[in-house]
Amino acid sequence: MPEQATPPASPFPAHAQPQQQAPQQPGGFPPQAVSQVPGYGYPPAQPTYGYPPQGGGYGYPPQSGYGYPPLAGPGEPDWMELAEQNEAANRRRKRLLMISGGALAVAAVVGIVATTLVLSGKKDGPVAAPTSSASPSATDDGGDDGTPAPAPTSAEGFLSRVNTDTAPLTPKSLFADDKITVNGHQYALASTDVTTTKDCSAAVDPDLAKVAKSTGCLHVFRATYVNGATAVTLAIADFPSSTSAAKAAKAAASMTVKALVEGGSAPKFCQGDAACRSSRDSYGRYYMSSLAGRADGKSATAADKAVPVAARDLVRYANTILAARGKAAMDAAGVTPAGSPPPASPSASPSN
Repeated sequence: MPEQATPPASPFPAHAQPQQQAPQQPGGFPPQAVSQVPGYGYPPAQPTYGYPPQGGGYGYPPQSGYGYPPLAGPGEPDWMELAEQNEAANRRRKRLLMISGGALAVAAVVGIVATTLVLSGKKDGPVAAPTSSASPSATDDGGDDGTPAPAPTSAEGFLSRVNTDTAPLTPKSLFADDKITVNGHQYALASTDVTTTKDCSAAVDPDLAKVAKSTGCLHVFRATYVNGATAVTLAIADFPSSTSAAKAAKAAASMTVKALVEGGSAPKFCQGDAACRSSRDSYGRYYMSSLAGRADGKSATAADKAVPVAARDLVRYANTILAARGKAAMDAAGVTPAGSPPPASPSASPSN
């Protein structure tokens, strides 16, 4: 084979093609191909009409990774941060709308309930606020809470209310006998008296007058009896109800009535600072109290054993009078409870 001729030297000098190091992409993404410097066979990047030259290839914008938006360059806003802020604002608006809607729903329910209550009140009548019970009146025969008392079935029950205790009430109807015997002791009636209507202060001491007024005292009937050297005044006060009488009896534990010394043959006793003895009790709507002392007006001592006995005897006698009055009222009403025992005699102890 004939030897090949050596090719002639190129009329153009050789040019070394510069190589660019591909930049490392953030996030571990593979590097992008670097555009070639124009040289042999690579056409230079051509600017488009009015648009900046594209650096990513054939008409595509430069990419920061697979499908992700481009990273913000210098002087450009951070589009990802702006998108997150916009999304957060949208979430806040939704929460506010939900809260507002819930509040409106609750308000609507409350309004419906309130309307229902108002309508119910109008239908059933106005609902009054609870008030304290009124003080007993002349026709109040119930309890303190205003409830009516049941129909009476005993002598004391008939005397516990005004509308079933309708017999005449006078000194003569209460102290009908001029001479009485109580527990074997004889007493002679010396004088009687009654206070004016609803003014009981003239027959009792100042402290008891306050109690009588606050509990609605209507009258005080008094009678003075004498047994030898002993004199005793019995007072029977009537009240609107048994509740009022019981209150007066409880509050008047250390209070006394005034001795009736005017009229008739009543001696001057228990006046000034003279020591006397008293006793008290209640029956139905009546309060009873007695005041006993020496008929000569001197102070009673421990040797005057008849004085405290007289105080107890006259309260016991008042119970007998009132029990008979209640029995008459029960008989007039045709009420005869079978097997009911006679009213027990209330105990009464002397006190100063």
